[in-house]
Amino acid sequence: MSITVQIALADFVDADHGRRKCELLPALHPVEQARYRAFRHARRRQVWLAGRELLLAALARQLPRVDAAALRSDARGAVRYGGGSVRISLSHSGNLLVAALASVPVGVDAEQSRPRACIRQAGRLFTRAEARYLRTLEPAAIQTGFYTLWTLKEAFAKAAGISLWEVLQGAEFDLHAQRVHASPPAHWNCVHARTVHGWHLAAVVQSADNEVRIECRRRSAMGDWFAENLLERTAIRSAESASCVLAQVG
Repeated sequence: MSITVQIALADFVDADHGRRKCELLPALHPVEQARYRAFRHARRRQVWLAGRELLLAALARQLPRVDAAALRSDARGAVRYGGGSVRISLSHSGNLLVAALASVPVGVDAEQSRPRACIRQAGRLFTRAEARYLRTLEPAAIQTGFYTLWTLKEAFAKAAGISLWEVLQGAEFDLHAQRVHASPPAHWNCVHARTVHGWHLAAVVQSADNEVRIECRRRSAMGDWFAENLLERTAIRSAESASCVLAQVG
């Protein structure tokens, strides 16, 4: 058995916000419209609405009919669609927007790699074993290792429906053995990759299926879709899961 995760990428263009505000915002549920207006910063409103546009476009590729009013945010800010037959997740980093769709609980996270005090911050944020792992890496690889762990934990929190702070210490990723250990035990399949432009990208699904199939496409400013290859793909699974096979399909 296999599970497919559809990942949609798009570049955020703030010049399109006026159109989105006129066309998309009125179509959203009134509660979501109120949520949009409650954001204090203009860029937060702009990115939030652009993410909804990308998500609806991705849903339209999978469903015969898409209703913008069926998008709702939960208490944590995570977005849901309709009755939940399609599970969704959103992320953004810099000007990159990311949406993920699957038939099972899914989480996605993207991060643009930036210089930071990785070893010092790892000791504060990650488990002892994860921080120790980073210290074994060559200096040039430490930043990559840090962002690999960070994006996996962010995506895991979204898939599990819990806070990032619960995941930072409650889910431990062994990148050497390609295993994740979490409590309570469950079947987790995780993927980390790099986009062609260098962003770290992680997707996590809760499923006992032993093959994760990735469909990654980028949406242009004109609304066209193009297949995007993900680089340096790594599959990580929980101890409860069978050996995970990672496949990418166009």
